[in-house]
Amino acid sequence: MTIKVIASDMDGTFLDDKGSYDKERFSQILDAMAARDMHFVVASGNSMSRLKPMFAETFDRLHFVAENGGQVVSYGKLLCQEFMASNDVENLLSYFNYDLLDKPTIFNGSKSAYMLSGTKLHFGKEMITEEEQAAMEASIHRLNRLEDLEDDFIKITMLLSPEEANQVSQAFNRDFDGNFVAVPSGFGAIDFIQKGMHKAWGLKQLLNHWDLNEAYVMAFGDGDNDIELLRMASHSYAMENASPALLQVADQVAPHHKDQGVLTILEDYLGLY
Repeated sequence: MTIKVIASDMDGTFLDDKGSYDKERFSQILDAMAARDMHFVVASGNSMSRLKPMFAETFDRLHFVAENGGQVVSYGKLLCQEFMASNDVENLLSYFNYDLLDKPTIFNGSKSAYMLSGTKLHFGKEMITEEEQAAMEASIHRLNRLEDLEDDFIKITMLLSPEEANQVSQAFNRDFDGNFVAVPSGFGAIDFIQKGMHKAWGLKQLLNHWDLNEAYVMAFGDGDNDIELLRMASHSYAMENASPALLQVADQVAPHHKDQGVLTILEDYLGLY
């Protein structure tokens, strides 16, 4: 069946090892896709506040499944978003004893993003450019106490070392008695999301909007938070640098993200060579 929807994760997948991509190549791909009535979906754990500047030149030509499925945007318009229950957020804070000073954690809400004062963000160069990190930090509202959190939240992200991220997420999923699941999203990040809320759920909202089904989808990913997305797609690619769990799920392997493997596969599929 003809592919009508391309869905791609960002960090470690679409973006290279500098957190960027070849905008000229991507623009040519979008032109070729438009001629075939195809859609490109940015499927990411990131917030729209980070994703929109990343695609400033092509924003109105794209669709977004942001916050690991919690927020869906189509051609610049909000299609749907799902908020966490306040008691679930409270239970998560209680699980960590309200002590997140040594565990940098971003609370992505409807009004702003929040973080505890005194914590510092540490991103690898493969995750985000220095300019993007500066813009992100400027947009985060700092709190003196986590008890001061007052907003509706879409996703909570903790930033640790890769080894610690695996340990914390495994312990959380084993011991936490609530409606959240901890999903490592790569490079030491952990996304705390609602059970049943993932990129595949968000993409399904777009497919329903277009009256399409999973048979029309080609998807790319690298991390465990891409497992549901690749499972639902009829054509699935794990990056050469993908997690072992995702490599087991995918139909095929795409070149390494540092070599912009997603663009290479799409150029080949669209006959742009």
